[in-house]
Amino acid sequence: MTQAQLTAWGSPDSFTFAQVDIPEALSGRLVIKNLAAGLNPVDWKTRAGAGIAGMISLDKPAVLGWDLAGEVVATGPETTGFEVGDLVFGMPAFPDLGSCYAEYVQVKVTDVIHAPTGVDIQTLGAVPLASLTAYQGLFDVASCSLGRRYSFRVALEG
Repeated sequence: MTQAQLTAWGSPDSFTFAQVDIPEALSGRLVIKNLAAGLNPVDWKTRAGAGIAGMISLDKPAVLGWDLAGEVVATGPETTGFEVGDLVFGMPAFPDLGSCYAEYVQVKVTDVIHAPTGVDIQTLGAVPLASLTAYQGLFDVASCSLGRRYSFRVALEG
């Protein structure tokens, strides 16, 4: 399979493409055929050497990317709730390397959920971090709650 790897922080030209083995499905993990990977500010800031780059070692090539949507191709031992062929999406491992800039990604079962019907897989590849940001803004910062109607002014003023 192909991965986009970094061995040095810098411009988009810093990526190299490498052929590596498809990961194994270890206990409690899935292997996902990556059909759509999102690109967020954390991705390009990290690639440039800012943000969480200080938490990532480049002693070996780093594979960035934290949003993905795809198809389960293997399930590890003691893995429940998913079957080969299921469509899923999620944000693996953040803030550790998610490794979503790859054709296949190994993820913990707790880092993905089943894809809803009626939403195309490309859209789902862009949802995880953006939806988490919206959720945190609404519920953690603005203290909104489910079942209550808000105007923009009420949300800002509390």
